[in-house]
Amino acid sequence: MEGRENGLFGSDESNRLLGDTENSPPMPVRYHKHIDARILRLVEAAVHEIDASPALFERMRGNVSRWSDPVKKRRWERLLDGPWARLREQLLSESETGAALRQDAPLGGILSPAERNRIMRQSADDPRAA
Repeated sequence: MEGRENGLFGSDESNRLLGDTENSPPMPVRYHKHIDARILRLVEAAVHEIDASPALFERMRGNVSRWSDPVKKRRWERLLDGPWARLREQLLSESETGAALRQDAPLGGILSPAERNRIMRQSADDPRAA
């Protein structure tokens, strides 16, 4: 998938687990809310990691540098050139803008596979998906 090589989930397998397949039938709204809640939990954890270790912010730049979609690449380069505090706030916002940013946030490699898998398993019980 173009532009997803080093996105939030980092692999086609993780994207498959989210139901992110090109030929899938439309999913019910509840399913989309569940996916959005799961993505928010993953982003919250990644933001926490970056807050604890600011050097991880540069990994986001590295991820974007490898993207092949020029529109997404330019957009994220501009976002990453701004202050972390503003981007952090946008990523954590429960607004439609925040949800849209989280969809292709370049957070691949920020979370360990074990942490990412733990969050994916726990998200089945996330009350924000209800």
